[in-house]
Amino acid sequence: MNCTYTYSFPVDEWGRLGGLYSTADVPVAKFQDLTRDGIIIAQNEKGSAYKVRDVKEGFVRWIPSNNVEVEDDSSI
Repeated sequence: MNCTYTYSFPVDEWGRLGGLYSTADVPVAKFQDLTRDGIIIAQNEKGSAYKVRDVKEGFVRWIPSNNVEVEDDSSI
């Protein structure tokens, strides 16, 4: 299922993904909550978290369910 999710990512001084999410040799300036597009690939047993694959970069993270907004596919 398609979704948008919010997660605290390390970013460089220009607001780009940094740290392990970047190949640029630029130091992390801060952590910032970013909202990105993703695809839900799993859900834990309690329903409190989703395993989400980032659409643009392809990395996978467990995200708390209150930080994930599932897109409505009923219009298709």
